[in-house]
Parts: sequence; C-alpha cells; structure tokens
Amino acid sequence: MQVRDYTTRFSGHETFPLRYGWLYKAVKEVKNGRKIRSTNKDDIERAVINMGVGKNMVSSIKYWADVCRIIETNNGSESLTKEGKYVFGGDTTGDQLCGVDPYMENPATVWLIHWLINSDYKELSATRWFFNYFNGQRFDKKQLLKALLADLERRQLSNFSEKTIEKDIDCLLQTYTHRVATGQKITEDSFSSPLTELGLLHSGEGKSVRAELCAHQSLPKELFAFCLIQYWKTNFGNVTTVSFDNVLSSPGSPARVFRLSQSALGDLIDATHSLTDGSISWTDTQGLRGVFCKDINILDEYKILDRVYKEA
Repeated sequence: MQVRDYTTRFSGHETFPLRYGWLYKAVKEVKNGRKIRSTNKDDIERAVINMGVGKNMVSSIKYWADVCRIIETNNGSESLTKEGKYVFGGDTTGDQLCGVDPYMENPATVWLIHWLINSDYKELSATRWFFNYFNGQRFDKKQLLKALLADLERRQLSNFSEKTIEKDIDCLLQTYTHRVATGQKITEDSFSSPLTELGLLHSGEGKSVRAELCAHQSLPKELFAFCLIQYWKTNFGNVTTVSFDNVLSSPGSPARVFRLSQSALGDLIDATHSLTDGSISWTDTQGLRGVFCKDINILDEYKILDRVYKEA
C-alpha cells in the first residue's frame, strides 16, 4: 500500500476513552433529528443539555460515534449506518431504541464495536495502528510512542506533534486497559470503558502492559464469522480462496484486530465452517493452507450474528 492511501486521526477524543452509554446518547440525538457532528454553537449547547455532559465530552462522544462507524453523513443529513441500525435500531424515535442490544449488555456487541473501530486500518490513530501494525506483546507507553513515531516517519506522515501522538496513546491505553491501583484494588477507572471488558490489554508490572495473542473466551464464534465474511467481502470481493496467513496477520483481518493466536484462529475457522454449513472451509494448495468459499457474497453475515442475540 502506498503512502497516499493513509490518512491520520490522532485527536478529537479530548483524551476521553469511550464510556458506557455514550454511543446510546449519540444514537438518540441522531434518531431525534439532531446533528451531533455540527460545529454550530447553538447545536453544541443543545447537545450539552440533551446528553447531560460538558462540551469536551460532547466532542468526545461525536468522535467515538464516528470512529465506531455507527453514524454517517449523506448530503448533510446524519443517520445510522447499517451496523448502527442493527445494534441500536433504526425505525423509531424517542428514548426507546429497538436494536438487538442498544445498551451494549452482550459481550458480542462490545467485540463488534471493537471490530468496527479497528477494521478501518487506512485512517490511522494510535488505536488502529496498535491493533493492525504493532507486533509487541509486552511494552510500555514510551516503547509504543517510539514505535509509532518511527512507523509514521517511514510512511512519510508527520503533520502532527509528538505531544498529540502521546495523548492518543494515552487514550488507547485508557480505553482498553484495566487500571489496577496499588494493593491490587480495582479502581473506578478500571471499568470506565466497555472495551476494557475484552481483556485485550492488561496492566503488567510497573508501567508495563501485556497484549498477548491468544483465544478469547468471551469472543462469540458467530461474531468472528461475521467479521471474517465482512473482511472477505471488503478486501477480496469474489476471490474464492484467502490464505491463512492473510486472515492471521494482514491489517484489518479478524485475527489481527482480535489479537488471536494461530491455534485460536484455526479453531474459529473450524467453527465458521459449521456455522456456514460448510460454505467456508479449509483448503490446501501445494502445502499452503487457505480458507475457501465458492461465493462469499451469498453469505449473510447478519443472519449468522443474529444467533448470538436470539440465544441471549
């Protein structure tokens, strides 16, 4: 991929991590005909009142609704994306939302939000860079900053300050890492973001952080299948075979975004074979493993994901 294919977005969150209830607030505003992306002073004041938060938090809510890809703008009109309608509901106004999980109570929804944020790997933020390009499993903030700055320089992307990058890394760590105080007591900030529930980043000794490649017990196989099909359709179109290595380590791939180990990925592909009645299966060409689907476009990933919520 060439340098010009990338854009950057290292600010906008006001250093606030995604918090419980924020996406719900954003969706309610949009469904009631109010523009959350507006920079008009009166619109901002109304958002402060309607959402019950300060101006900085209003800006942060707008940012997260955008990067979570639940809201889009067409011809100046804001509406929910397909994924936004699926989770939060798209046909009613008022305070009641009728999607599959508007309060994000099911772990599958939190995994889905994580996927929606990080499967967009061409608009780089610290979070998207980490889940798509960083290979370390034990690190600290300084090591992350050094690695990210070096990668941006290599890509000839340098129209921002080091301080801005540092704040974005702070936001990444606050959004995904449980904060454990001295004495191993869980602090209030430990659960400020629903994305900490995923267990993708863990506090280590001192200021270190662990982000191991492994299986995740809370990751539903149906959600993985949804993401694999979506990844395939978006990146490969009508191609019938995708290499195992692509699914394992390419930017935007499910295993990369979910930080899965090789064995965990294999198990989930096995599960996807069953969930799709064999439409997605293993293939082996000259000793190279791949994933095969005769026609990926006939598969409806939403019908597969529905099973998670019908069984809940």
